[in-house]
Amino acid sequence: MAITTLSQVNTILGLSEKDDLITALIPIVEDDYLAIRNKPFDIGEVLTITHAADLGGNIGITLASHTYEIPVIIDDSISLIARKIYDELRYSFSLTYYNDTVTLFDLPSPVVFSGGVTGVTAAVSGSAIIYPAGAEMAAIQMVAYRINTQQSAGVASESLGDHSISYNTAGSGYPKEIVGVIKRYAGFV
Repeated sequence: MAITTLSQVNTILGLSEKDDLITALIPIVEDDYLAIRNKPFDIGEVLTITHAADLGGNIGITLASHTYEIPVIIDDSISLIARKIYDELRYSFSLTYYNDTVTLFDLPSPVVFSGGVTGVTAAVSGSAIIYPAGAEMAAIQMVAYRINTQQSAGVASESLGDHSISYNTAGSGYPKEIVGVIKRYAGFV
């Protein structure tokens, strides 16, 4: 899976007449993103809770041949269940959670979920690249910047006498605003 897709770029930028160019730019932009980020993307599995608890009982998360039992009660919401999973596993594994999703990093084995009798269901992504928050939008902005560089995108100032142009870039060739977002999510700013 790439950092973004042709469909997403077209939806955000409305550039459907440039499909071939966008398709060619996406892997280039992802490489540029990694160069600016200066560290690889995380690999992990995403566990998304898809149905809340209909009954009380235990749900099970199996990792490395060990099952973690997590109690839920009737009417526990999807986000509360995700939080309970996070609370149970946070001292044993590297993970994050947000709303209905728990993301587990650098696992010794695949995640196996069991809802037991609770009615709780979940989808497990399998091992995948985990892009940081905001990565796709930054990549789309990078695609737009590359498409528009012929039209003076990133120019901070321009003079006519003795012709002088200043670019609003951060050494990577991309505007400082884009580079700042990438570095912020990589933990460098």
